[in-house]
Amino acid sequence: MVKVKREAISYDDAGMLAKLTRAYLRGDENISHLYDFESTIENVIHVIENKQKLSEPNRPVLTDALERQYTDFETSKIVTKNIQSLQNKNTYTITTGHQLNLFTGPLYFIYKIISVIKGAQVLSEKYPSYHFVPVYWMATEDHDFEEINHTYVNGERLEWQSDQTGMVGEFSTEGLGEVVSQLEQVLGNDLQNQELIQLVRKAYVEHSNLAAATRYFVNTLFEKDGLVILDGNDAKLKSLFSPIVKQELLEQKTVVLVNETVDSFPPIYAAQVTPREINLFYVVSGLRERIIYEDGKYKVNDTEIEFTEPEILQELKNYPERFSPNALMRPLYQELILPNVVYVGGGAEVAYWLELKSTFEFYGVSFPLLQIRDAFLVLEKKSAKKVLDCCLTIPQLFLPENEQIKILLKNDNPFQEKLTQHNSEVHQKIKGLLSELEEFDPELIKSLKSTKQGFLRELKKLDRKIMKSVKRKQGVKLDRLHSIRESIYPSGVFQERRVNYLEMASAYGDGFLRVIHENVSPFDDRMFILTVK
Repeated sequence: MVKVKREAISYDDAGMLAKLTRAYLRGDENISHLYDFESTIENVIHVIENKQKLSEPNRPVLTDALERQYTDFETSKIVTKNIQSLQNKNTYTITTGHQLNLFTGPLYFIYKIISVIKGAQVLSEKYPSYHFVPVYWMATEDHDFEEINHTYVNGERLEWQSDQTGMVGEFSTEGLGEVVSQLEQVLGNDLQNQELIQLVRKAYVEHSNLAAATRYFVNTLFEKDGLVILDGNDAKLKSLFSPIVKQELLEQKTVVLVNETVDSFPPIYAAQVTPREINLFYVVSGLRERIIYEDGKYKVNDTEIEFTEPEILQELKNYPERFSPNALMRPLYQELILPNVVYVGGGAEVAYWLELKSTFEFYGVSFPLLQIRDAFLVLEKKSAKKVLDCCLTIPQLFLPENEQIKILLKNDNPFQEKLTQHNSEVHQKIKGLLSELEEFDPELIKSLKSTKQGFLRELKKLDRKIMKSVKRKQGVKLDRLHSIRESIYPSGVFQERRVNYLEMASAYGDGFLRVIHENVSPFDDRMFILTVK
């Protein structure tokens, strides 16, 4: 069993997440108009009250879609029970969404899933008269293959080469067998790794498309926790969304509403996503392209496909599945078909959801509670010891490298404080001299200021030379710091955004998922550093 020591840090102290998201987590009153309720467990009951009025008619269609999507998959009793329970008016969901990254991609995908699992458990305990189901929304309709076709395991980039186009969920898994073979070489062939390889091969080689492969893999990892996996690329679910699609095509209100909301942001906050005139894609096999209104017709970008208004409305009526929401419309679609009360997302996701409240109100869709996913930094024993040896505090782990070097070598540079002191003294003395010169001969002031700048430049040069000399003498310490940074920022990218789950499973076995589950803290809104004991 893996045992860890847990320490916490705020996102402000870590300097992470978009400013808008951090303001939301702090409860900044200047952006309170962007959401209905602050992200607290007590406010969930208020969201339920709002949702009760809107979700009932769609429950039978939702459960029918899920049962169809799970037809060819073995499910645990708890998953089956959770799907069936969605027909009950006292059942609600807590949802996260993510792309179909190769072998689940970076670690934060796993953290998002466990965040909704633990969140559903905590809410069910807090509100025993309700039942909460954790849901993973598969982003099967995304078409940016370059974002999801690779992952990193033990520092090696594994990449799936394919010339397929369109929605990635429909991509054939042809060619993935070669990538699994590369994974086998990277992980090695001990018993634990053989089991991992067998799972990956069964998921990504024995299933015909990427959506099915991802469902199998994620279900195998989390079915015991009751996780329900939903694919929004479903004709019957899309038919529920078609009235909103029709309004978007005819009235194009989303762009107006979102731009008005963004204009209401305090100047220090930037928009995460920019709306388009029509926030929809047209999809058929091998194609997902934007719909553009131009010269009185609805055109599909970079194709010869075009529709008159009556034609596109007939297309929507006959084939609602051919209309795919973009990043700004997808939250509306999701919240329309799910009895969802909490959406769990990353910093960027929360930021763009905050652009949407007025759009939700316009379309009559209930806005959920927004919850930041749990985030972790996992440090091995050796890395943790090096942190202690370097005398770095938890907040200092997230500083730029040059600032960490100054902290590390502070006691090895006897001139650092002296140079700072001399710098300050120069400023003070010349300030006094400038005052005297102004009375004596103002023409000399320019000359003195130039002399001052030249002297300060020479002090900076001297400071750099001294630091270079200190670094040469303290190579062991700098190597130790480099090793720490490589653990936290492998290849310059924060650990959870680079390292793949399979690497952790190879190192810690099933204990890794258990440790993350134990340390997820819904509604805590801090990041956690887990040090392996």
